[in-house]
Amino acid sequence: MAFKDLVVHVDSGARAPERLDLAFAVARKFGGRVTGMFAELDALGSSLVGRRTPADLDRAAEAGRKALEAAA
Repeated sequence: MAFKDLVVHVDSGARAPERLDLAFAVARKFGGRVTGMFAELDALGSSLVGRRTPADLDRAAEAGRKALEAAA
């Protein structure tokens, strides 16, 4: 049995492009398909006070979608 569906975590972190590149390289090599999943917390670090607004999270999700499409 071969697994051909990959899910890659897409966020606004510095290593997201590296994860995307790796996921697509593996998918190409084995004839697979990549699905991106955006997930981030609204908290800014470990602060109980610092929160990102829903609009900030929407912008980060949109940037993740664009990065996924560019990598594809």
